Amino acid sequence: MKTTSISPELEGQPPIALLKRYGVSLPDGATAIRYREVLPRSGGTLYVRMRVPDAAAREWLTALGGNHADLTRAWSPINRHELRESGWHIAVSDALFGTWIPVAESEPESDKKVVIVERPGDIAQVYLVTNR
Repeated sequence: MKTTSISPELEGQPPIALLKRYGVSLPDGATAIRYREVLPRSGGTLYVRMRVPDAAAREWLTALGGNHADLTRAWSPINRHELRESGWHIAVSDALFGTWIPVAESEPESDKKVVIVERPGDIAQVYLVTNR
């Protein structure tokens, strides 16, 4: 018996209550936002992809508790299982930067995985995976 509920990928701004449940916000200037929530028997995972101006992506990373200096070139923290659930195809290249942001001990949410793929025109493709 399957215990996981995977929502279809939805387009647009996720509901504020959903973002709060996962302890995240989205960056200013985000466009082409798509998201999906996966709900196993307990917890859950939120997958969000969007396009964001490069400067706003780096500011947002800081707001999530990360640091742009921690971005690792040509590395994705998103594992195969998460890629399969999300439906994403992320090619590792020199334009890709990834980081894993551990949750602060004082917060109930778990870690956050962020991938930023630089694109021409100072707009990045950004991927977020976060659990609760």
